Amino acid sequence: MNTNSVQEWEKYWIDHEGSLFGKASRIYRKYILSFHVKRILGVYFQQNGFYVDCGSGSSESSMRLKDINKSYIALDKSSLTLRNAVNKFDNLTGIAGDIFHLPYKSESIAGIYNLGVMEHFDQSEIVDVLNEFYRVLKKDSFIILFWPYQKGFIQLMLDSVTYFLTKICRIKFWYTPEEITRLNSKEHALSIINNTSFKMEKIYFSFHDLFTHYIVVAKK
Repeated sequence: MNTNSVQEWEKYWIDHEGSLFGKASRIYRKYILSFHVKRILGVYFQQNGFYVDCGSGSSESSMRLKDINKSYIALDKSSLTLRNAVNKFDNLTGIAGDIFHLPYKSESIAGIYNLGVMEHFDQSEIVDVLNEFYRVLKKDSFIILFWPYQKGFIQLMLDSVTYFLTKICRIKFWYTPEEITRLNSKEHALSIINNTSFKMEKIYFSFHDLFTHYIVVAKK
């Protein structure tokens, strides 16, 4: 899949939502991950202003943010997914946009977060994205990146299923667009942040999301 193609992303979401894997993913996002998102964002997102989910997809993982009195923007290149996202809660606005060229003035955004986005880019693209985040963020604000762990239980299980179906059974199957930069350690995350102007604040890794993500928190 070409991860820069809007059409291919929209096809992915259409196929994904109706599949068994898609239904299982929705359960995880709604009943496990969303609680962790609310917990972490509640700690760091304290400024007044807009908070942007850059690469929002369905926004199901953000659904419990409706209880936090802030203004949120779901930004995604796919208008199809945004139409579904904005129905999740009232204080969420959908914007179609490019994560490399955010449609915001410098130092105008109170915080940025995303879930399962950064791993789809290579190292140089990640630095470009983070520098764009830095440009639009207000001083002393945070980015919070839920970044899949290379050896997370869920990732290893799904990779094994994919290998079995595609290599052994010769069945066409893939559960996610290519993830070329999963994090393999906290040091890996720090090395990436150190290539930008951000300062690392904290890295979380816990049972709250079944040890699926490193949660990278960095400050402008």
